[in-house]
Amino acid sequence: MFMTFGDHHQSTRRYGFPDILWGLGRGFSLNVPELYKRELLTLFSDQTDDLMKEIGDIICILKNSSLNLGKIQESSSIGKEKLKHILDFLIKINYVTVKDEVYSLSIPVFGEADRAMLEDIKKIIHGEILSWLDSYYQQMKIDLKDISAVKNRVNYKETFNMLWHYFFGYTNKFLAHSGFIYDTYQAPDVQKGYLPAVMIRRF
Repeated sequence: MFMTFGDHHQSTRRYGFPDILWGLGRGFSLNVPELYKRELLTLFSDQTDDLMKEIGDIICILKNSSLNLGKIQESSSIGKEKLKHILDFLIKINYVTVKDEVYSLSIPVFGEADRAMLEDIKKIIHGEILSWLDSYYQQMKIDLKDISAVKNRVNYKETFNMLWHYFFGYTNKFLAHSGFIYDTYQAPDVQKGYLPAVMIRRF
């Protein structure tokens, strides 16, 4: 699963997946004649699916150790020339770095071995958030009685759902400014304002 996480209001583009493919798809769709648009977009989608599987394979190969081109090729079914093109692309978008012809991942990648750790973190956060909500939820409902959504009798749970995105976003902003989490605005230009990550699960 490819994802990007960050500031939706950041003016720069996200050079990560799936955002790159969304942008390509929109641009491609606008310039294709209606006569064969559906058929060509289907072919385009099939090709991008194949590419993402190949990129996923490369990420799985590099997850546990840095390797040179030959070793990566030995563990994949991708031809050498295409593999080099993909790696060059991943370097451009800062998913991979290369030093002395050895390739390494430069983004967070989580796999099955990380599941127990992630589940433990989820349990801790679940308890903390419920405790916080027990303390503040009702008072916030009172404090927000004059906002337009409440005045128009929108279900408060729907209103809170929207507001929670802002609470969550500002919490991350304060944590980043305080040095507790990675500040994406200190990242290279191709990753400014967001963080790409990959979750791997073998079925």
